[in-house]
Amino acid sequence: MTLPNSIKQARDAADQTQGVRQVIDTLGDQPVTQADNTIGHPPEVVPPEPSLEPSPAPTIAADEPQAIQQSSTGSLDPKACEQQFAAALNQYKVQFDTARDILSAASKTALDALVATARQCPDEQIEVDGYSDNTGKAAFNLALSTRRAEAVVRYLAQHGVTPEHLKAVGFGEANPVASNDTPEGQAQNRRIEVKVTDDSHVTPSTDAK
Repeated sequence: MTLPNSIKQARDAADQTQGVRQVIDTLGDQPVTQADNTIGHPPEVVPPEPSLEPSPAPTIAADEPQAIQQSSTGSLDPKACEQQFAAALNQYKVQFDTARDILSAASKTALDALVATARQCPDEQIEVDGYSDNTGKAAFNLALSTRRAEAVVRYLAQHGVTPEHLKAVGFGEANPVASNDTPEGQAQNRRIEVKVTDDSHVTPSTDAK
């Protein structure tokens, strides 16, 4: 039986519509993939999160702690101690009343400088040496120089220096550092010196000639 053309066209259209619906239904069952928006764009650079781990401690050389310890104690070696005493006595002069072993008020600055230096040498033996000029009798000058050295030692001990580390020695008019022919030279020879020694070292007194 032959159908009219209008009916045939309507049936063909219905078949096509049915086929489209089947395709749509099939696509609807598949997962939708999101479009890739990164195409044509540079990738986003994400900076790394800062580490919460503590930084490693710096490595200290084996000999550094010892150097720090020496510095923190403030101690000087014997040679440096003696140099410090000499520098203090070159800058300040220990003075006494004439022909006596009484420390003058003008000596306080010099004595305090000696105390400060002695405190930096707590383990050393400190010898205070007294000298005189050649005025008067040699025996008197020897005894006077000894008493003056002892006066300085007493001052150091009274201001915190260990008495067992102190020693006083008198040399009288021996070992002059200037000529005794002038008042200026005599003033230079009337002096106090400080040596740094060990326990076994004993300096004998020298008789003036």
